[in-house]
Amino acid sequence: MQLSCRRCGKKIPPEDIDIQQVQARCRPCGEVFSFRAMVTEALLPPAARYTVATPRGYTLLHRGAELLITWRWLTRPMIHLLLLTLIWDAVLAGGYRWLFPGGISLENSPGLLICMPFLIVGIWLTGWTLCVFINRTTVRVNDTLLTVRHGPLPWIGNVRIPADDIDQLYCEEKAYFHMIIYSVIVLRKTGPRVKLFSKLRQMNQAAFIEQQVEQRLRIADRPIAGEMFWV
Repeated sequence: MQLSCRRCGKKIPPEDIDIQQVQARCRPCGEVFSFRAMVTEALLPPAARYTVATPRGYTLLHRGAELLITWRWLTRPMIHLLLLTLIWDAVLAGGYRWLFPGGISLENSPGLLICMPFLIVGIWLTGWTLCVFINRTTVRVNDTLLTVRHGPLPWIGNVRIPADDIDQLYCEEKAYFHMIIYSVIVLRKTGPRVKLFSKLRQMNQAAFIEQQVEQRLRIADRPIAGEMFWV
């Protein structure tokens, strides 16, 4: 079994593999990781993985030779974001009227500098809230291309990868502040690994995307060091 670093992709020599602790260390980048999931999954037959049901809020479509997975960003907890944004923008509007009753001029420009950080946060909150309420994510897979698009409002994270450059997909689980988040990562044949998604809230969401894309591209699933074990 050949191990590769989950961070930089470098191959791990045997002397840096601790069999008893089921851990490996990458000297080039200093990453220390467990390969327990890889060992456990390697002992299971290929049929051991169950078929992941379509997560709530997700839509799975087959259009000819093309696979589409879509979902909206809006979830029930995001309603709190709307309330926060409305309160923040209301306070900003009231503060503007109080500090600049006659409009912005050279005399009161220092006050504008003081308010600038709060204004920037308000603009970011408003933009993020609009994206949450309007945007959806679409994963599109066919024989030539895998794409991820967020829209209609522009957002970072759009991806385009040639299908013949995809070697494997796998999921990672990480702690993020007080919660657990899940990532879906593409292991490419000719380039660096690409994160399709990095902050999915539920394990079945990440597992569903991995499974559906691999099935569509007829990629035989195999264990990857550091991946989430979801059998």
